[in-house]
Amino acid sequence: MAEALETIAGNLGKRPKGILAADESQGTIAKRFEEVNLEASPENTRAFREAILTTPCLEAYISGVILHPDTLGQTTSDGTTLVSRLVAHDIIPIVKVDQGTRPHLQYHGEFLTRGLDGLSQRLDTYAGQGAQATKWRAVFNIGNGRPSDAIIEQNVGLLQQFAYLSLRGGMVPMVEPEVEMIGPHSIQECYDVSSKVLKALFETLDRSSLNKVILKTNMIVPGNKYAGQIDRMEAARLTLEVFQQYVPSNVAAIALLSGGVGDEDSTLVLNYINQLRPQRENQTPITFSFSRALLRAAYEAFARDRTPAGVQQALLTRAEANSLATTGSYRPLK
Repeated sequence: MAEALETIAGNLGKRPKGILAADESQGTIAKRFEEVNLEASPENTRAFREAILTTPCLEAYISGVILHPDTLGQTTSDGTTLVSRLVAHDIIPIVKVDQGTRPHLQYHGEFLTRGLDGLSQRLDTYAGQGAQATKWRAVFNIGNGRPSDAIIEQNVGLLQQFAYLSLRGGMVPMVEPEVEMIGPHSIQECYDVSSKVLKALFETLDRSSLNKVILKTNMIVPGNKYAGQIDRMEAARLTLEVFQQYVPSNVAAIALLSGGVGDEDSTLVLNYINQLRPQRENQTPITFSFSRALLRAAYEAFARDRTPAGVQQALLTRAEANSLATTGSYRPLK
């Protein structure tokens, strides 16, 4: 099993590919549809999801897709399950297994992730439905003394337990500590908190299993209410610096999340990271696991004509751009 898990993790991180995050809850999908003035009806939701997950040639740029548990059993209009469609095109199905966050009763404005109860049984079900990897997200907010040491310790502990159970259940874990960009904090504050979180995480995870683990985490960027625009090169430099200091070299892959950073900014930060980084054999790949930064244009295309062709072309355009960025060969839009 260990060898198989290492192979799956290696395939998920193999450049020039990245991971599509399509694990939105119904509430999140409703927000995305509202942004493009569409109703999040069951028909619209199903048609959009089928369009993106059956995109021709998606496998050229995407190694895996993160799915909501409800999506695992869904079928396309021709009766084929979405999971089997992905597998047939060499795309690895990943399932989101956490059950969202809840406010901490003691630490105001901070959150713990739910979902450990019954996780082993759910993992068996997800594996039976074709999932080969799993994802668990922990959220850290900046501001007014947050995140506290206690919240970092507790969320990191939950990530460790999730990773252990996932590996024991025969699936590759994707650990996602996200320092959110919500707020007026500076890029230095993001750097400091991200460093602290990643240091704690890798002091907790089993180092002998890291070659079977995907790290999904945030770029080092200022908060969305900070005065001024993102300096893409500075963001790339600081993100790379944090990874070099706190992420062990035997982690299978690092997949950046966009977390509200714009489409072009996300691509360029990834691109500059891979340009700044000395390229060596057998080093941990730095790739992408984007949701909005891959799908925003696809939602807009769906709002225009609600046909698969426009959605799929919009997704392929963004996927190709980010694929190029994994090797530092993307050329910015004029």
